Amino acid sequence: MPDHLLSPKAVLGLFMDTSDEAATSIAVVLLAIAVFQQFADSAQNIGIGLLRGAEDTTSSFGSP
Repeated sequence: MPDHLLSPKAVLGLFMDTSDEAATSIAVVLLAIAVFQQFADSAQNIGIGLLRGAEDTTSSFGSP
C-alpha cells in the first residue's frame, strides 16, 4: 500500500507547513472527515444512479 495513504502528514505537507503540530493535528482530523464524506457522497450518487436506471425517479436520498 502506498505510504501517502497511511501518512496524512505527507499529503498535508504539500499544502501546509507541518511543523506546527496544533494546525497539523486539526488538519489530519479534517482530512479524515473529508475522506469519509467522499465515500458517503459516492454511495449516494451510486444509489441515485441505480434508482434512475430502475426508472424510479420519485424516490430521493434526502435531497429536496
